[in-house]
Amino acid sequence: MNNTKWTKHELGLLSVWYPTKGVRGIQGLIKRTSGAIRCKANRLRLSCDKPLNQYPNWNTDEVEFLQKWYKAFGPDWCVKKLSRSKPSVLHKAQVLNLKYDRPYDGESNGNWQGGITTEYQKVRNSEEYNQWRLQVFNRDGFKCVSCGKPGKGIHAHHIKSFSKYAKLRLDVDNGITLCKKCHSELHDMPVLLC
Repeated sequence: MNNTKWTKHELGLLSVWYPTKGVRGIQGLIKRTSGAIRCKANRLRLSCDKPLNQYPNWNTDEVEFLQKWYKAFGPDWCVKKLSRSKPSVLHKAQVLNLKYDRPYDGESNGNWQGGITTEYQKVRNSEEYNQWRLQVFNRDGFKCVSCGKPGKGIHAHHIKSFSKYAKLRLDVDNGITLCKKCHSELHDMPVLLC
C-alpha cells in the first residue's frame, strides 16, 4: 500500500493526528512507512509537536542515570555503562537538553600532577615548533637532504642540539630534513621498522 495514492481518509487522519501524535502515533492508524508519513506531512507543511522517537524504550533508570552522569563523564562513558549505541545516547541527551562540560580537565582531573609538563614537551608540542618543522621541510622540498627520499617518514633534525642550544631550537637554519633511516644513522640508533 506504500506506493499507492493517499486516500482522503488517510489525508484527514494525517492532518488531524500528525501534529499531536507524531509519526509513531499515526502509523497505527495509517498503514504507511514512517518515511512515507514524514514525506507527506512535509509536503502538506504539517508540523509535529511530538518528535520522532528514533530510540525508544528508555526505562526510567536509564534516563535518571543519563541525567546524573552525562554532564560529568560524557557520551562515550555513558554508552559503555548503559550498553546503548552512541547515536541513541546522543539523541536522548539532546532530547533531555543535557550538555557535556568536560569538568575533569586540568586540575580537576584525578591524574593531575601539578602541571609538570617539561619545557621539552611544551616546545615540541607548540604551534611554533610545528611551524619550524614545516618551514624546514618546505625549504628542503619535503625530501631527505642525505639520500633524497621524498615524502612520508621525514624528520626535521636540529643541526645544533635541541637540548644544548635553546636559542636555536626554532631557527630554520638550524634544521635539516632527514628520512627515518638517515636520522637514525646520524644518531647511531637502530632503525625500528614499524
